[in-house]
Amino acid sequence: MGRCLHRSVPEDRYDRQPEWSRDRRFALVADVRIDNRDEIGERLRLDPASCATLSDSRLLFELLLSEGARALDRLLGDFAFAFWDGRDRSLLLARDPLGERSLHLVRQPGRVLFASLAPPLARMAGAELDDIRLAQLIADLTDGFAGSFFQGVRKIEPGEVVTVTADTVSARKYWNPLERGPRADPAGSYAEALRHELDAAVARRLRRAEGEVGAHLSSGFDSSAVATSAALQLAARGQRLQAFTSAPASVPESVPAGWHADESAIAGATAALHPNIDHHVVRYAGSPFNIDFDHQLAGQPVGSVLNNGWASAIHARAQQAGVSVMLTGEVGNFTISAGVVLDDIADLLQQGALGQWLAEARAHVAVGGRWRGLLTASLRPHLATPIAGVVDAAIAAIRGHVDFERQTFVAPAYRDLAVRRAVEPDWLARSRLVGRARRWSFLQMVDPSAFRKRTLARWGVEERDVTADRRLVEFCFSLPVEARLKDGVRRPALVQALAGRVAPEVLRGASRGLQSADWRTRVDRADLEAFARSARGAASERLLDWAAVEAAVAGWPGTDTGLVGMYQSASLLRALVAARFAATMGLAAIDSIMVLSDS
Repeated sequence: MGRCLHRSVPEDRYDRQPEWSRDRRFALVADVRIDNRDEIGERLRLDPASCATLSDSRLLFELLLSEGARALDRLLGDFAFAFWDGRDRSLLLARDPLGERSLHLVRQPGRVLFASLAPPLARMAGAELDDIRLAQLIADLTDGFAGSFFQGVRKIEPGEVVTVTADTVSARKYWNPLERGPRADPAGSYAEALRHELDAAVARRLRRAEGEVGAHLSSGFDSSAVATSAALQLAARGQRLQAFTSAPASVPESVPAGWHADESAIAGATAALHPNIDHHVVRYAGSPFNIDFDHQLAGQPVGSVLNNGWASAIHARAQQAGVSVMLTGEVGNFTISAGVVLDDIADLLQQGALGQWLAEARAHVAVGGRWRGLLTASLRPHLATPIAGVVDAAIAAIRGHVDFERQTFVAPAYRDLAVRRAVEPDWLARSRLVGRARRWSFLQMVDPSAFRKRTLARWGVEERDVTADRRLVEFCFSLPVEARLKDGVRRPALVQALAGRVAPEVLRGASRGLQSADWRTRVDRADLEAFARSARGAASERLLDWAAVEAAVAGWPGTDTGLVGMYQSASLLRALVAARFAATMGLAAIDSIMVLSDS
């Protein structure tokens, strides 16, 4: 058991892992930042002076010694840890609820291997790439990045605790925000409560050992909420915030209705409200295909090669600005800014609030909504005929996720295996979820941990997603529909909570920022052809339908400049990224990477 420490909080100077109990029965290694240290210290009856000299790993160790796996119900923060009981010969492995820190496991006869990332375990266990997993990624039929991309290398999932003994491996999820029902607040002060919870979540993430605090700042609700809360709190300390906005190097002539291509003006208007914000607009124009190093550091394919390019440019700029902690709001769509009109109206029907349902339905139709879509969304969860539910879900999956003839690019030998994911029971069940249940379903698909490691290793920047804070998530899931939709107005609580903090254009939400809006000019066909050639290899040859890929590359970028064209381009790029990962991350490649690292 061992660890490689990156000092991110002041108490890391006391870190002496592995932690051992006096009788040498228990040991711990942890990748951890505890955000409620004072609460844990009080629970352990530690005086403040003693608690202040304990590292986060030692504090976690003492809590585990005291409460065992029940300690997971007390923790706030980001963590992945392994806790060994030498007498019972059992190993407890766990990750934080939203998957900010990573952990992987290999169980073989006579031994157990665990590590933060998958490639070292794949090398030690002789694990080959998981072709079916990659085929599912190419077909866009995966649950985010659930699971690893190597056979036999098990990813401990977000919010999961796994117990390994000589004979068994057992796992359970220890956290579910849906366990708390909707909160009742007769006074209707949801905005004030939301602002309080947001500020508390930001405050918990400002603790750092050194360096500047940075934040993503777009034209949307989530990053604006996080960045402005941080700016206000840092201003009270006489400190500055470094805010970063990605903008296209060249603004496209045509942008889909309801979207805008350049978010820098609105983000700049928000930044101008806070004198202690240094606003950095990053216009990235480089090739998006320099991804091999990202694959090596993360051990999995990049999600969107276009978004990876501008995100990497922001990290590089942040490193230059001396940023050590970067605040983000990546899962805010499911937490602080949640609010999909049809889902929220459907929630009202499920709750039996027929009067509210009818009022919101009429308000929706009054501004251009259609009764057909509204009734479909509201009644889908109540379909009584199983066959109707299966047909409805299958159509939704096919229409919404993949055009099997033109967009998957999966080789015929793997197509059925990849597409099988679309008819599994949990996929069908998800298609019939609405409101809170749907948000929780999608939130469980998020797992940023491997690329958190990549960013820390490459640029020395630790990303912290405020909108993934456990208490903030629980609060947001407890909000009733009227906090997200009231008299046809979307997100009324959040709009009130952010009034005066962000630019009026953000609150109006008349249009949304389009990430990688310059995709047609960012990717030159010759560059794309070269990348496609580099992605060919024994592994990728069996995964992709290369005839379909070559036809799509030859027709790049196509004639559709709208969202359909953008989706088709993303499908092609996703297939090529998976192919490049397969071509460069086999066992031989991993071995050469590890040898280079050792030297």
